[in-house]
Amino acid sequence: MIIFLRWLLAPLLLCAASMAYSANAISLEEGWEYRWGDSPFTQAGEPEWAISSSPDDWQAIGFPSNPPGRDGHTNVWFRVPIPEAHLHEPVLYIFSVDLIVQVFHEGRQIYQYGTFDAQGQGRFEGWPWHIVKLPTERRDNMLYFRVFSDYTDIGLWGEVKLMERSDLQLFILKNSAERIVVSGFTLTIGLLSLVFALFQANRRHFGTLALFSLASGAMILAESQASQLLWDQPLFWVYLRAFSYYLLPVPVALLLELWLAKRRFSLAGWIWRIHLLYAIAAPGLAYVGVFSLASTFPVFDALFLSSMLLMFAAILLRARRISVEQGIMLTTCVLYLSLLLADMAVAHGILSWTRVPVAWGSLAFSTAVVVLSLWSYSRTQRILKKMNSLLERKVAERTHRLKQLADQERQRVQVMSFNNEKSLLLNDVISEMQGCEDFHSAITVLGTRMPKLCSPLHGAAYFRPDESRRFIRMNTWGDAEQDALPDAITDEEEFEAGSHWCFRLTIQHTKYGNMKVGLLFLQTPTEGTPGSTQLYQSIERAVDKAAVTLTSLSLRDELKRFSYEDSLTGLKNRRFFDELFVHETAVALRSRAPLTIIMGDLDYFKRFNDAHGHEAGDTALQAAADALRAHFRDTDIICRFGGEEFVILMPDTDSGHAWQCAQRLLETLRKHVVVYRGKKLGVTTISLGIASWPEQAAHPQELLCLADKALYNAKQSGRDRVAIA
Repeated sequence: MIIFLRWLLAPLLLCAASMAYSANAISLEEGWEYRWGDSPFTQAGEPEWAISSSPDDWQAIGFPSNPPGRDGHTNVWFRVPIPEAHLHEPVLYIFSVDLIVQVFHEGRQIYQYGTFDAQGQGRFEGWPWHIVKLPTERRDNMLYFRVFSDYTDIGLWGEVKLMERSDLQLFILKNSAERIVVSGFTLTIGLLSLVFALFQANRRHFGTLALFSLASGAMILAESQASQLLWDQPLFWVYLRAFSYYLLPVPVALLLELWLAKRRFSLAGWIWRIHLLYAIAAPGLAYVGVFSLASTFPVFDALFLSSMLLMFAAILLRARRISVEQGIMLTTCVLYLSLLLADMAVAHGILSWTRVPVAWGSLAFSTAVVVLSLWSYSRTQRILKKMNSLLERKVAERTHRLKQLADQERQRVQVMSFNNEKSLLLNDVISEMQGCEDFHSAITVLGTRMPKLCSPLHGAAYFRPDESRRFIRMNTWGDAEQDALPDAITDEEEFEAGSHWCFRLTIQHTKYGNMKVGLLFLQTPTEGTPGSTQLYQSIERAVDKAAVTLTSLSLRDELKRFSYEDSLTGLKNRRFFDELFVHETAVALRSRAPLTIIMGDLDYFKRFNDAHGHEAGDTALQAAADALRAHFRDTDIICRFGGEEFVILMPDTDSGHAWQCAQRLLETLRKHVVVYRGKKLGVTTISLGIASWPEQAAHPQELLCLADKALYNAKQSGRDRVAIA
């Protein structure tokens, strides 16, 4: 009884502690430097890098994590100046370290986590938070960090703060209060579900919910920093977190198998069996020393992402077989798993570090279980009460009243069913749109799904494909197909005359502000049609949500275009080429298809600029870019490599075909006269270098260097010509 009371009071005490915390912690965000490798030590055991070193040996970095140029290094040093702060007992708080660390000040070790061997290496000891006690009196304010990691990440992680030692515990409690409260609630739900599984007929359903809640609650508890205050055994909490985390897909797949599968060994069945095996084998083998537990997380993350995509596809394919209650539970479960994926992206550096509210996803799922259980119980009680009331009434009164109640109930159920159906359908459409690669793909999805969103009304959907005023009809359904609907309209006001509802799809465009991209025309319901108001409101909400989603996709397309496009020529830039070149080399190696690179440089371009000015030079660059676009295929990638240099990546192309294209380009540029402000400035020629794999290169990654050498040979041979490596 005492233990149970302590468990109930712990969340309240944590909340009170977090409210009392008001310390002013100082984030160390400036002045970080790094240095790859490991420092030699003096005979006195002092690291030479922490005593004296040239400033040129150190490189600046925004945050001490994953410096550039790792190239297989497992050791790295960081240093940072300690900011001036009037603290009575200063300590340095570190959220986490990959994987073990030593801290030095004035050549003296002041902190260590993990064991370093003679080679400066060690074994994984968990991911705790660290508290480094700093000397109050110091001549040098520079701190040095020696880090070893054979994990995918190396260095400090999360956040580094300077604060009073007395404030640290309250700081930890403040950051952990939310997770502790949610984990307590989730574990309680899991225990209750486990009890129901023992005594109720639907044991598998409650058992699966219990497994999900217990695994989720245990994972959140293990991830909370306060767990280290409960028991200072980081490896125990890491193993508990790993086992609980690896176990989460099992109950999700079990639920899908329970609700959707007809066969014994369905896709969901295979998924939960594979994950259950991994949840047992990975921590078990790591515990006996076969490999490091840290190395099992990236493997699971890839497996977890693949499983979630497969299960999400299974849900979409069988969405009609899912009830409303199951849909709500699946929605909250997907929300929770989405937060886990976001947390995974932060852990792998895909997203910037932030505290992802994973606990809220668990709380949403647990709350949904409680609410749906209470709602089911309440619904059952209402039905029983209504039946008893009907039995006690007189025959005449009962018949009359029964008809009224039946009518009211039918209308209420129709409205609720309609709203739920539209809401679920809208969520599916929005999710599908958000998964599209670009704005126009999302428009196509929306136009295709409009008939179901607007059912039972007939109508037509128009969308504007470009920046003109014309709206093109994308879809027509119902009796509206037989109406004299135009294929395109420019002024929707003329078409609005008549019995039609008109909805405007307006987005926020970065260039044009409020921009109308779509029009929806629906036949107005006849007078007295029940539910017409709810139908209008549901369609209006659907259009508004679709507009918000399209606004987000439009902004994403604009940002993507700006990051990969050269503003002067409209060609792709070097950043785009560098990313694509890695992908194309991998494709070429896998498919054994040839890959060719052409590098080009405008001849005497500096002389042209000096003679006619930079604006005329820009005109020449634009003309060259237009010629490049005209002489290469749509599948070839043309990029401005920098200045007057261009590079063309030609997949599945040998040097012979590339030579022909290059010769045609030379002939075109020899005839093209650059005209600037009505004045003819002459022609600008180009020199080209070609390299092809596997003809000239042993590996596709050598192509860029070989093409550059070939370009140099073309320049040395007189320019305005093509050279092959």
